[in-house]
Amino acid sequence: MSGVNIILIPKEFRKAEGALSRELSDNLNVTGEEGDVDRNLKLLNDINVETTGAVAVIASIRDGRVEGMKFVVRGAKFQTNVAVSKLFAGGNKDVFIRIGVKLELFQFPAGGDRARNISSWLDMSACDWDMWVVDGDQEVTLTPEKREELGVSQFKFALRATIISDCKEARVYVSAIPVGAKDVRGKIATWREEMHENSEAIPSLPLVVLGREKEKSKYSMVMPVGPLERPGDGLNVGWMPLLDYGEPEGVAQAG
Repeated sequence: MSGVNIILIPKEFRKAEGALSRELSDNLNVTGEEGDVDRNLKLLNDINVETTGAVAVIASIRDGRVEGMKFVVRGAKFQTNVAVSKLFAGGNKDVFIRIGVKLELFQFPAGGDRARNISSWLDMSACDWDMWVVDGDQEVTLTPEKREELGVSQFKFALRATIISDCKEARVYVSAIPVGAKDVRGKIATWREEMHENSEAIPSLPLVVLGREKEKSKYSMVMPVGPLERPGDGLNVGWMPLLDYGEPEGVAQAG
């Protein structure tokens, strides 16, 4: 056959067969409650989630098949400051919101037709937040009474996280909308847009990571990904998803 290049596979490559050892399989097994994620990241790749945070992928297994995969974030807190006037139309330009949220609270889908790197909306009630103003060179936290006086006590917001990842590191981005999470569906009906409540098409405000305001990648938190295959495992897959034998999200149940 003309135009076809025949490439010989070296014998030593053909003989290299990856074998999922019982020990490795046991180490990768995770409960349906994800209770062993931290232990596996530490055991297999010496990732301490308390100091660096980490992102893992959990594969839901049913009858020997992968029925869904999801991202899980461990041990990291996103913190930001955002001007009220940037998030809320007509908001007081002198007031800022300080937000802190544990990234592990964001739930990424394990199955279904949704993109797996975008989380659901997380309501402001799940965050640590307060409002403040600048007085001279000091940040002064507003009391509920002062928030009422400045006309900012009625504002609600929700957050969403997005993960961009490869086999070495993950970047987590957080954005906000001026609507409580439980009100998103109703707002979409008002907007009359062809989208669902967790659609990536909902416009949102990207939030700057506190302490990275002057950096080029100021909108992302960078964390290691794990577990990664070790040289001795011989599987040649790189990133090894943790195996979950609990119920995967977004998979229809037999009736």
